[in-house]
Amino acid sequence: MPRLIHWLKQSRALTGRSITGCWLLFFYALSIWMVLGTMSAQQFQEKIRSASTEAAPISTTDVREMLENKEKMDAIDEILLQKESELQGLRADDAVQKVNEDQAEQRMLKRFEPISRHLRETGAMARARHPTVLAPMIKGAETAKGELSSAFQNYRKAWEDYELQEDVSADLNRKVEKLKAVNLDLRQDRDRIQEKQERLYARNPGMRQLMNELIYMRKLRIDFMAIMPEQMFTLLLTLAMGALGSVIFLTRMFFDPNQQHPFSWYLFRPFLGMVMAIAIFILAKAGQIIISDTGMQEGVNSNLNPFFISFLAIISGILSEQAYEKIHRSGIAFFGVEAVTPQRWGIHLQERMTEKGRTEEDLAALFSVSPQIARNWLEEQTPLPEREQELIAVWLGCGVREIFSDLPPGRIIPYTYTPPDQNDVPGAPPETHPETHHGSLDGVVKNRE
Repeated sequence: MPRLIHWLKQSRALTGRSITGCWLLFFYALSIWMVLGTMSAQQFQEKIRSASTEAAPISTTDVREMLENKEKMDAIDEILLQKESELQGLRADDAVQKVNEDQAEQRMLKRFEPISRHLRETGAMARARHPTVLAPMIKGAETAKGELSSAFQNYRKAWEDYELQEDVSADLNRKVEKLKAVNLDLRQDRDRIQEKQERLYARNPGMRQLMNELIYMRKLRIDFMAIMPEQMFTLLLTLAMGALGSVIFLTRMFFDPNQQHPFSWYLFRPFLGMVMAIAIFILAKAGQIIISDTGMQEGVNSNLNPFFISFLAIISGILSEQAYEKIHRSGIAFFGVEAVTPQRWGIHLQERMTEKGRTEEDLAALFSVSPQIARNWLEEQTPLPEREQELIAVWLGCGVREIFSDLPPGRIIPYTYTPPDQNDVPGAPPETHPETHHGSLDGVVKNRE
């Protein structure tokens, strides 16, 4: 039974790790595609600005118009190809139909011969070949009436078949003419779009090269990034780099044997990195972080360096927690309120860890910090933030107040209780022996310099 339980635990852990690995692979592919697209689009927009001149300006709107024209022409070409294929099929059917019609006509003429010969012998004249005209003549014939009636029935069937083949041929001809008219209209529309495209090319020779590059980018499904408005593209670039930073951080956590996180953490941590990247970008745009190029500082609406934005977004994705602290501090500074940071010293942390069999290395691994930082916490050299206090309390199975104090080690002094003068305070307690209280959250400290 213990082996079965152990095997089930291992299987569950392996399944969870496999699911996490698949999610990371998917996010790898997504982030790489986003980074590839945004960086390629950024360089493409740089080429647009380089090719633009005062005499022949180029903007993303012009490039977008060229791409739309190209897409329209491609769509028309595809429709024309389909229509041409359909037209070829109709022409082939029409050729076959002409053969069928000729054969039906030959059968009809062949079956009309005995009727024509009999009418000539009896002196009657066939004014026409239509069965409705011939019927009274056949009915009025006096000799060989049975034989003539059978020949007439065969002729009637041949005539009906011939008429049917004529109708099919006429229908095919109408379809062919209709398709020709549609193709003519499509070609005229394509010529008008092509003429408009050539005017755009003639305005600036560099637009043709830009169009060729954009067509190649369309094969990778990243062309829409290259023709985005600049503001939207900057936000997309920030998101992509935030995702890249998150992937780097998650990969390190995934392969670190001392880090164990549930799948939900791996699921939502990348989006936290992307959101924090956007938040830090807004903070920078608001002027709380100065990252503009020197040459761009002259204008009020100066553009931020895209590569510095990428760097800022990457480190925001990697260090989302620290990015949050940066935003938190900026908000406190903006609103002019004093930060409430309940940092406390672990006055009983070492004792409780010894009781639980925990070591300094375990504490460092719990928060992914260096052993020196953990040692400073244990030796009460540095205080611990609120989040770490709560996690350590849960880790050691005790309350926060049992192991932490908000008083620095050097400020914790003994306090001797001195009763008040019983003559001044009615009902005062009787005098007791002095009692010394060492610093804790429950201790009372009277002498504080």
